[in-house]
Amino acid sequence: MKKQLLLSSLILVGTVAHAGVPVFGPRHDDTSLTLSQRVLRLEQQLANQNQGRVLGQIDEMQQVIQQLQGKVELQGNEIATLEKQQKDFYADLDQRIRQTKTSKQAPIATKDNEQSRYQAAYNLISDKKYSDAIVSMQRFIKDFPKGHFTANAHYWLGELYLAQKDYRKAEKAFGTVLTDFPKSNKRADTMLKLGFVHLEQGNLMQGREELAKLQNQYPNSPAASLAETRLKQL
Repeated sequence: MKKQLLLSSLILVGTVAHAGVPVFGPRHDDTSLTLSQRVLRLEQQLANQNQGRVLGQIDEMQQVIQQLQGKVELQGNEIATLEKQQKDFYADLDQRIRQTKTSKQAPIATKDNEQSRYQAAYNLISDKKYSDAIVSMQRFIKDFPKGHFTANAHYWLGELYLAQKDYRKAEKAFGTVLTDFPKSNKRADTMLKLGFVHLEQGNLMQGREELAKLQNQYPNSPAASLAETRLKQL
């Protein structure tokens, strides 16, 4: 069928050429070629055109494949990055959990450790972080119930409660200093603040008695002077 079409085309071209009608395209002297040679030449020309189209399609496909390979490589790198980030996240989380478990263990009862813990809690008071200071003082007292700074921790805990107007807890904290730590250097200040707590609660008699007791036991202390000033105001 194909050869019949080519043969028809050649006959038509030959007829047109014989009639003197110009044929578009480069002119070739085909008068010396046989009909079979002319058909072969047309077949070669068509084959060359088809080959050019196929090569162009192959080149386009190669470009698409290269683009897809680039995308796959990029996605592979992104997945590797995400996997590393996830691995680092879980490693950090595991470390935090271990540190939390370690921090909950009983501390080594050394004087240096006790002093640093007390100083850290006291610094919170200086920084006016009163809620955090209460928690820190409570933990200190729990970890060092009979330590060198435990009486002071109870005293400052009472001061914090007094500042928050939680008179019941303040009274308990000051009372602990007086009953459990008779040799504490905070006794005079504790008696003064306990007297103030009684007065704030409306217990004038108890307040007067506590302030008077302070004046008798520690007459030359700054706390005794403050007690005298407050008694004169009543």
